[in-house]
Amino acid sequence: MATLKDAEQAREQAGETLRGLGAHAISVEEEPPDEDEAAQNAAAGATGALEGLEPTEGLEATDDAALGGGSRRRPRRRTFAVVAWFAEEPPADLPQALEVRAGTRKKVVPLRARRAERFRAE
Repeated sequence: MATLKDAEQAREQAGETLRGLGAHAISVEEEPPDEDEAAQNAAAGATGALEGLEPTEGLEATDDAALGGGSRRRPRRRTFAVVAWFAEEPPADLPQALEVRAGTRKKVVPLRARRAERFRAE
């Protein structure tokens, strides 16, 4: 998982290399959530949102156990990737990830390739 700071650093460090491979634009974008994580959050929301239940005797209405739940949605950790935009087909030797070093720390940031025509002013 790469943070926004890691992805921005990777974009900065690998920008010239990606331009040399033919990228005309380089951006940082948030990755969509994993399907497993989305399914877990949906299941947690379904069990935690039971409506119309009466509190069990002896329990406060604010207790999770009284409402039949206890599981809550976990906040999704946002992950980011570097996106290289190409006018033509991206080269076959384009890496799948970029490695970033900050001191002794090493992070791997995903690299995505997309096709789009260059912007031309009219």
